[in-house]
Amino acid sequence: METNSKKSKGRPWAWGTVIVYCLFAGGTIGFVLFASTQKVELVSDDYYKKEVVYQQQIERINRTNALDESINWHISESRKTLDFLFSLQLVKGGTITLYRPSESSQDKKFSINVMDGGGQHISLDGLSKGMWRVKVEWNGTDGKSYYKEGDITL
Repeated sequence: METNSKKSKGRPWAWGTVIVYCLFAGGTIGFVLFASTQKVELVSDDYYKKEVVYQQQIERINRTNALDESINWHISESRKTLDFLFSLQLVKGGTITLYRPSESSQDKKFSINVMDGGGQHISLDGLSKGMWRVKVEWNGTDGKSYYKEGDITL
Protein backbone atom coordinates (compact mmCIF):
# COMPACT_ATOMS: atom_id res chain seq x y z
CA MET A 1 0.00 0.00 0.00
CA GLU A 2 1.07 3.35 -0.82
CA THR A 3 0.84 6.06 1.82
CA ASN A 4 -0.04 9.50 0.87
CA SER A 5 2.74 11.65 2.27
CA LYS A 6 1.35 14.91 0.95
CA LYS A 7 0.23 17.32 3.62
CA SER A 8 -2.91 19.29 3.11
CA LYS A 9 -2.10 22.92 2.46
CA GLY A 10 -5.59 24.12 3.26
CA ARG A 11 -7.49 26.33 0.93
CA PRO A 12 -5.22 29.12 -0.33
CA TRP A 13 -8.02 30.72 -2.35
CA ALA A 14 -10.06 31.15 0.85
CA TRP A 15 -7.21 32.99 2.57
CA GLY A 16 -6.70 35.13 -0.51
CA THR A 17 -10.37 36.09 -0.52
CA VAL A 18 -10.22 37.04 3.18
CA ILE A 19 -7.08 39.15 2.66
CA VAL A 20 -8.52 40.98 -0.37
CA TYR A 21 -11.78 41.68 1.49
CA CYS A 22 -9.89 43.03 4.54
CA LEU A 23 -7.73 45.28 2.35
CA PHE A 24 -10.81 46.60 0.56
CA ALA A 25 -12.68 47.26 3.81
CA GLY A 26 -9.62 48.93 5.37
CA GLY A 27 -9.09 51.10 2.30
CA THR A 28 -12.75 52.14 2.28
CA ILE A 29 -12.70 53.04 5.98
CA GLY A 30 -9.43 54.95 5.49
CA PHE A 31 -10.85 56.94 2.58
CA VAL A 32 -14.03 57.80 4.51
CA LEU A 33 -11.95 59.04 7.45
CA PHE A 34 -9.74 61.10 5.11
CA ALA A 35 -12.71 62.59 3.25
CA SER A 36 -14.54 63.51 6.45
CA THR A 37 -11.59 65.64 7.63
CA GLN A 38 -11.46 67.75 4.44
CA LYS A 39 -12.79 71.32 4.47
CA VAL A 40 -15.79 71.71 2.15
CA GLU A 41 -16.83 75.21 1.08
CA LEU A 42 -19.68 76.25 -1.14
CA VAL A 43 -19.14 79.23 -3.40
CA SER A 44 -20.96 81.32 -0.80
CA ASP A 45 -22.86 80.62 2.41
CA ASP A 46 -26.24 81.36 0.83
CA TYR A 47 -25.45 79.67 -2.47
CA TYR A 48 -28.91 78.22 -3.06
CA LYS A 49 -30.66 81.51 -2.31
CA LYS A 50 -28.39 83.29 -4.81
CA GLU A 51 -29.12 80.68 -7.46
CA VAL A 52 -32.81 81.58 -7.40
CA VAL A 53 -32.15 85.26 -8.22
CA TYR A 54 -29.53 84.56 -10.88
CA GLN A 55 -31.85 85.69 -13.69
CA GLN A 56 -31.60 89.23 -12.32
CA GLN A 57 -27.80 88.85 -12.45
CA ILE A 58 -27.99 87.85 -16.12
CA GLU A 59 -30.05 90.96 -16.85
CA ARG A 60 -27.46 93.18 -15.07
CA ILE A 61 -24.65 91.60 -17.10
CA ASN A 62 -26.57 92.10 -20.36
CA ARG A 63 -27.17 95.78 -19.50
CA THR A 64 -23.45 96.19 -18.74
CA ASN A 65 -22.44 94.58 -22.04
CA ALA A 66 -24.76 96.97 -23.91
CA LEU A 67 -23.00 100.07 -22.48
CA ASP A 68 -20.73 102.14 -24.70
CA GLU A 69 -18.31 102.63 -21.81
CA SER A 70 -17.88 100.56 -18.69
CA ILE A 71 -15.83 100.26 -15.54
CA ASN A 72 -12.17 99.34 -15.99
CA TRP A 73 -9.49 98.28 -13.53
CA HIS A 74 -5.81 97.44 -13.47
CA ILE A 75 -3.13 96.65 -10.91
CA SER A 76 -0.67 99.44 -10.16
CA GLU A 77 2.58 97.64 -9.32
CA SER A 78 4.29 100.85 -8.17
CA ARG A 79 1.63 101.76 -5.60
CA LYS A 80 0.47 98.19 -4.92
CA THR A 81 -3.14 99.15 -5.51
CA LEU A 82 -6.03 98.02 -7.63
CA ASP A 83 -7.09 101.11 -9.59
CA PHE A 84 -10.62 101.55 -10.92
CA LEU A 85 -11.74 104.03 -13.53
CA PHE A 86 -15.44 104.89 -13.49
CA SER A 87 -17.46 107.05 -15.82
CA LEU A 88 -19.00 109.73 -13.60
CA GLN A 89 -22.15 109.67 -15.74
CA LEU A 90 -22.44 105.91 -15.20
CA VAL A 91 -22.04 105.33 -11.46
CA LYS A 92 -24.29 106.51 -8.65
CA GLY A 93 -23.12 103.99 -6.01
CA GLY A 94 -22.32 100.34 -5.51
CA THR A 95 -19.86 97.78 -4.19
CA ILE A 96 -16.57 96.23 -5.21
CA THR A 97 -15.95 92.67 -4.01
CA LEU A 98 -12.58 90.97 -4.11
CA TYR A 99 -13.56 87.31 -4.08
CA ARG A 100 -11.03 84.58 -3.30
CA PRO A 101 -12.39 81.29 -4.74
CA SER A 102 -9.94 79.13 -2.80
CA GLU A 103 -10.60 80.72 0.61
CA SER A 104 -13.89 82.51 1.24
CA SER A 105 -12.70 83.89 4.59
CA GLN A 106 -10.34 86.23 2.68
CA ASP A 107 -13.11 87.92 0.64
CA LYS A 108 -13.13 91.73 0.85
CA LYS A 109 -15.96 94.14 0.13
CA PHE A 110 -15.64 97.89 -0.54
CA SER A 111 -18.12 100.67 -1.27
CA ILE A 112 -17.65 102.58 -4.48
CA ASN A 113 -16.34 106.04 -3.60
CA VAL A 114 -15.53 107.78 -6.85
CA MET A 115 -12.87 110.49 -6.49
CA ASP A 116 -12.39 113.47 -8.78
CA GLY A 117 -11.50 112.18 -12.20
CA GLY A 118 -13.61 109.04 -11.75
CA GLY A 119 -11.02 106.89 -10.02
CA GLN A 120 -10.84 104.72 -6.93
CA HIS A 121 -7.80 102.97 -5.45
CA ILE A 122 -7.92 99.86 -3.29
CA SER A 123 -4.78 98.81 -1.43
CA LEU A 124 -3.57 95.28 -2.10
CA ASP A 125 -1.64 95.07 1.18
CA GLY A 126 -2.62 92.02 3.18
CA LEU A 127 -4.08 90.14 0.23
CA SER A 128 -2.68 86.68 -0.48
CA LYS A 129 -0.93 86.01 -3.75
CA GLY A 130 -2.91 84.07 -6.29
CA MET A 131 -6.13 84.40 -8.27
CA TRP A 132 -8.83 86.85 -7.19
CA ARG A 133 -12.14 87.60 -8.84
CA VAL A 134 -13.13 91.27 -8.98
CA LYS A 135 -16.91 91.75 -8.83
CA VAL A 136 -18.32 95.23 -9.31
CA GLU A 137 -22.02 95.89 -8.76
CA TRP A 138 -23.27 99.41 -9.22
CA ASN A 139 -26.38 101.49 -9.65
CA GLY A 140 -26.40 103.77 -12.63
CA THR A 141 -27.63 107.31 -12.78
CA ASP A 142 -30.51 105.90 -14.85
CA GLY A 143 -31.77 103.91 -11.83
CA LYS A 144 -30.77 100.53 -13.25
CA SER A 145 -28.28 98.11 -11.74
CA TYR A 146 -25.16 96.81 -13.50
CA TYR A 147 -22.54 94.14 -12.90
CA LYS A 148 -19.07 93.38 -14.18
CA GLU A 149 -16.50 90.83 -13.08
CA GLY A 150 -13.04 89.73 -14.06
CA ASP A 151 -10.05 87.85 -12.69
CA ILE A 152 -6.74 89.26 -11.48
CA THR A 153 -3.62 87.50 -10.28
CA LEU A 154 -1.51 88.99 -7.52
